[in-house]
Amino acid sequence: MSITETEQHKTFFGKIIASIGGFIAHLFTGAKNAFNDLPKEQQDAIIQGVNISQLLKEGYKEGAGYVLAEIETKLNIPADVATQLLLTVFKDMGINVTKVQDGLDQIADKVQAGITDNNWNSLWQIGAKSAAQWLSQGKLDWVSLAMGLVEWAYLHFLKAK
Repeated sequence: MSITETEQHKTFFGKIIASIGGFIAHLFTGAKNAFNDLPKEQQDAIIQGVNISQLLKEGYKEGAGYVLAEIETKLNIPADVATQLLLTVFKDMGINVTKVQDGLDQIADKVQAGITDNNWNSLWQIGAKSAAQWLSQGKLDWVSLAMGLVEWAYLHFLKAK
């Protein structure tokens, strides 16, 4: 009989790893249930926020014209509305600018300066949450955003594709 055949026989570290895995699974189940309980408009705002963050992540090097066109084409958000949205997202990222291109340039500067993996992921999570909040016209409360709904939506709707 190996050490890991039964719960009773798992090593101390095996039990810790199993507990962490169970905890994370529970969090994602909770996030899924909380997401499903939201009104459709708020669900859509979270999904769109995740998509906007991803389009920024993939297109910041390509420039404002490219990012705005992608948002308009893929998400059906007019360029003038997307501009206001992105300026708000940049502000929430700590980037205070008046032009989309300037915001994209500052993201590029952060990357060039050697942004760490944690800061890189945080940057896009902030962007997704900010976009979702803006798109929901402030209807998403901080509790919903703090519960990991954006992260769950990212994994469910974006990474799953």
